[in-house]
Amino acid sequence: MDWLDEANAEVKAIRERERLIVEEQEQVYESLWKELRAHIDAATKSSFPRLFTNGRQLARMIKLPVPPIPPNMEARPKTVEISLVKEEHQITAVGDGVDVVLSVDVCDDGVVCLKLDGKQTTLKDAAIAILRPFLFPELYPNARTPGIY
Repeated sequence: MDWLDEANAEVKAIRERERLIVEEQEQVYESLWKELRAHIDAATKSSFPRLFTNGRQLARMIKLPVPPIPPNMEARPKTVEISLVKEEHQITAVGDGVDVVLSVDVCDDGVVCLKLDGKQTTLKDAAIAILRPFLFPELYPNARTPGIY
């Protein structure tokens, strides 16, 4: 029965795809973090000398101190958290002006890769998609800061 063979082949392909993603997603996250760090290092040497990183292995943060705002003179650093959500096969970047979801998927060439809005993306483009709205919020006037409406 052909349909049984087809269904078995489909299940086998689904399981193999899942195995590849589970096996590689932490490495993809680490590669993205390495790319982010390269951009952060460049930014600290140019126009953002107070930019720094923090966090845990699979939930890292990028922080930027901001000057206090009168009259209360309280200031909290701008923050974006980059996390690997293993169960969803996603890397999320959420914080001040940033809301990016990257999918960890198997691309056409059979290699585990990142996708942004359903399309394969490079590590460099993914890093820029996270850092650009964070560092240059003036370019994104409609961006919402989580928790502030």
